[in-house]
Amino acid sequence: MNHRISLCILLLVFSAFNVFAQDATPSKTRLTSISLHKEYYNFNSTHQATYFLLKGGITFKDNSHLLVELIGTQYTEEGRKIYSPGDMNISYSRSIIPSNSKDFLGLNATMKMHLPTGNSDLSGLFGHYTLEPMIQYGWKLMGNHLTFSNQWRAYIPTIQAVENTVAPAFVRFEPSVKYQYDDKWINVAIDNRWVWNFDDFVIYYKIEGGVDLGSNYRLSGFYERKLRGEPLFDIYTGININFRF
Repeated sequence: MNHRISLCILLLVFSAFNVFAQDATPSKTRLTSISLHKEYYNFNSTHQATYFLLKGGITFKDNSHLLVELIGTQYTEEGRKIYSPGDMNISYSRSIIPSNSKDFLGLNATMKMHLPTGNSDLSGLFGHYTLEPMIQYGWKLMGNHLTFSNQWRAYIPTIQAVENTVAPAFVRFEPSVKYQYDDKWINVAIDNRWVWNFDDFVIYYKIEGGVDLGSNYRLSGFYERKLRGEPLFDIYTGININFRF
C-alpha cells in the first residue's frame, strides 16, 4: 500500500516539475550534483540511529532544482540493531527574487516531501508522509567572506503510514552566519523549532564546516545539539562528500 501511495505521489510531482521546467532558456536540464552522507541521531540514552543517504541534484532549463534523497537507516534501540532501507525525500526549489550585484543573496522557495517507502514501522521519517515548505534569504555582511541567512520551514505530517504514532508537526526558523576564506568555510546557526502538537519550543545550536577539494569536490560536516525542549532528538551530527558537475 505504501509503495502504491508513493508511486502516485511521484507521478504527480514529476508532472508538476515538467510543467515548471517548460519556461525554456538556452540552458539544458542536467544532473548537477551527487553526494554521499552519513548522519547520526541520538534520540535518548537507549535509542540512536545512523542514516546513510545518497543524494542527486538536477537543474532544469529555468534554473530551478530537483533534489532526490535515498535513505537507509540503522537503528539501535535497547541494544538491538535494526536496518530499514528505502525511505525517500524529494525537494523542488526555485528562485523567487534573484540575487543582485550588491549584498542581497536572493529569496528562494523549496517544497520538500518525505516518503516512508521502506519499512514504515522503522521509518526515519516518523512513519508519515510529510510536506516541508521552506523559504531562504540572505545578505553579504563583509564582502564575500561573511554572510547572514535565514530559513523558515514548516514540517506538516499528512498520510499516516504507521498506526498509533504521532509525528511532530513544527515551524522552524534557522538564522545563521557563515564565514568563508578561500576554499574553507564555517557556519554557525541557531535552529529553533516550535513543535505545536507537543506544545514545546525546542532550540538547537548548529556548527558546520567544510573545505573544497578542487573545483568539483566538497567535504563537509556538522554538529547539532539541543539547548532546550523535550521532543525530537538530543544530538545530530554527520559528514558528507559532494561532487558537482
